[in-house]
Amino acid sequence: MARTRRKKAQREADLLEISRMYVRGVTQLEIAAALEVSQQQISYDFQELQRRWAKASMVIISEAKGKELAKLDALEREYWEAWARSREHKESRTTEMSNETDAQLEMFPSEKVIVLPGTKVTIRQEGQCGDPRYLEGILRCVAKRAEILGLDAPKKFSGPDGKPVEFILKLADDETKPSDGQNPGGVPGEPYALALSPQ
Repeated sequence: MARTRRKKAQREADLLEISRMYVRGVTQLEIAAALEVSQQQISYDFQELQRRWAKASMVIISEAKGKELAKLDALEREYWEAWARSREHKESRTTEMSNETDAQLEMFPSEKVIVLPGTKVTIRQEGQCGDPRYLEGILRCVAKRAEILGLDAPKKFSGPDGKPVEFILKLADDETKPSDGQNPGGVPGEPYALALSPQ
């Protein structure tokens, strides 16, 4: 015998129990009997559970995407910083023994020579054009971000023989199909072939 109308708290408790029983493979009729409600009510409750599960999975997917995007942002920042460092001037120093007794400083566009009594130090600066591997890393981050966000063009598929993949769509008998050469005559109920060719 079915219970009287449930209060909100009771319905939430029932939904929790329905989900527990469902994952154990209990049928809707058995769940209805256990909870003393109609099978139709269990069907409505199950639709509500499915709606909640779908919403929860979207939140989880969204959070997972957000986490991966944050990692990519951090990685891309590292690549940009490494790229900037790879373009900085490279400095090298050489020290030689010297017979000079007076201190001197000689300046050149890319070189500085410091002479101290008994020592000559040459400081050389060389410009660098940057390491292209860091730019490749940045491009990989951009491509992965586009993939996560779904900004890439749809992927093209071909069968194992390299030919286009063919999908067969069977329409209901009462639906009419256009006669476009892919389904000769447009006869209702006949398969309608769609060929997708890889570009």
